[in-house]
This record gives sequence, C-alpha cells and structure tokens, in this order.
Amino acid sequence: MSYQKFIALGNLGNDVELIETQSGMSIGKFSLATNNRVKNSEGEYVNKASWHRCLAFGKTAEIIAQYVKKGDQLHIDGRIEYGSYENKDGVTVYTTEIIVEKFSFVKGGGATNTQNQVTNKGEKQEVKIAEPISGDLPF
Repeated sequence: MSYQKFIALGNLGNDVELIETQSGMSIGKFSLATNNRVKNSEGEYVNKASWHRCLAFGKTAEIIAQYVKKGDQLHIDGRIEYGSYENKDGVTVYTTEIIVEKFSFVKGGGATNTQNQVTNKGEKQEVKIAEPISGDLPF
C-alpha cells in the first residue's frame, strides 16, 4: 500500500475560477502561495514564494469560491496529481496540481480560536486551534 498527503497554509493568488462541467459538477481552480525562509547568497534570510496550482470539485469548489478571495489565507489538505499534455507546437507540457480534499478557512486578527473546516463532502465542522503564546518562552 502507498500513501501521499499534501498540506499547506497559504494565500490565494487569484480569485477562484469556478466552472461547471456538462454533467453539472463544479470545478474550482486557484493558485495558492506558500512562503519559506531561505538564506540568499549574501547570507541574509529572505522569503521565497512557492506557487501551487489547486483544483477543488463539487461542493468543496463552490464553498471555496463563495467565501475565499484573492489574498485570503486558506489551509488545504489534499493530494498531488501529475499530468501532461501536448501543446499546439507539439511540445509535451508537464503539470502538477493539488487536488483539494479538505480545507479550513483561516480567520485573521486573532478574534477567535476556531476554524471552520469543510470536507470534500461539504460537511462543516468547527475545529479548535491553539491559543497564541504570549509572554516569555521558558527556553
């Protein structure tokens, strides 16, 4: 048996593009940016953005498109899917997409300690998140 899991917390790079197939299924396409701190050639730490192409289906796609906009933060769980196609010049183009299976809205400002998590079946569940740490750390 094998298994893969992709988990990310990032910001939407664009509004969700919501399309509907001929059979009536909704598909949501969006990009998600995550940041890593890396050391540059001068030895300074800088943020490096990584962009992820994401796809959501059905109720998941509809809810994300309704409530999340460009720049908003989103936590996603899913899987990586690889593909390829031949472009108009006959060149093979390879693709990597994240298939969103679950997601959580992330509220800013620290006003609440919960997130609304939605599964790919459209079920909402409230998830308790850790309280922010304040004061001096004991180490």
